Amino acid sequence: MTVFASLVAVAFILISSSVVVTNITEQKASARESIKSELVEIEQQTQLEILAERIEEKKEEFFSDVEIEGKGAFVYDINTKETLFEKNADEALPLASIAKVMTVITAQDILPKESAITIDSRALATEGESGLLLGEVWSFKDLAELMLIVSSNDASTAIANAAGERLLQDEESQSTEENPYMLFVNQMNTKATEIGMEDAYFENSSGLDLDYETRPSAVASARDVTELLAYALLEYPSILNHSRFGSYSVVSLNGRNFQAENTNRLTDSISGLLASKTGYTVQAGGNLAVVVDVGLMRPVVIIVLGSSREGRFSDVERLYDITKQYFQSI
Repeated sequence: MTVFASLVAVAFILISSSVVVTNITEQKASARESIKSELVEIEQQTQLEILAERIEEKKEEFFSDVEIEGKGAFVYDINTKETLFEKNADEALPLASIAKVMTVITAQDILPKESAITIDSRALATEGESGLLLGEVWSFKDLAELMLIVSSNDASTAIANAAGERLLQDEESQSTEENPYMLFVNQMNTKATEIGMEDAYFENSSGLDLDYETRPSAVASARDVTELLAYALLEYPSILNHSRFGSYSVVSLNGRNFQAENTNRLTDSISGLLASKTGYTVQAGGNLAVVVDVGLMRPVVIIVLGSSREGRFSDVERLYDITKQYFQSI
């Protein structure tokens, strides 16, 4: 071998050795980074487990001994999808006027917001007096807001009839139901299934008891109502917007100003109220559903079903106060 060839061979060996050393160094560095990353993940997982344990301990501390009058209740963190408190949460109970939330949600998919709805004799024949006038014309949006705030049975019938008549005009509809009102009520049940309300059914748009107050017209569990309100806030955030006020002024298309007084008397005592709906009938007792922001963008649903007329308010106040204390502690 010539001197030149020998030098080339030595250079090749040195370069090869250098590459091997470099590869080994890079592999060691990569291994170190991998181990470091795994250690970070383990630490983060440990921290999450510690936090989860702490949260469970705090839930037990604040919610384990809660006593309320209501037969069913549910407290639910919308962001984390976490149940904070439940009492007979899956028992189907009469909804009374909470059914009107489903009425509005269902009608939203059928009627444009500015649809004109006339208050006719069919609507005024519904039990209950809310101050609507025969022949008065309302936009769907304003009538829906009025209905939810004052819990107007007349308004719920007018909306159901208008939406049902529109469904009848739909050439693609496969339904054999010819009564526009019942066609709409059927649609309410379809919507409940879509939302995931497993124990719900509706027989009218108002929630009024049937058969001279011997049979409820709308039934669902506290968990179902939670699904309903969470869906309403996420999909149609404006629907319940004005239900957080003690009163709200709405104007008919005829120009009449209507001062709507909220049936929920807690609007001024619950801070961060985002939405609310009351319900009361002989069969249902007192119901109240609210959504409150207990912190920065931390919406929580509080549902009480089957309480008394006054007990529903004290039940929700108690659950609200405990929920606030719970979040302040974690």
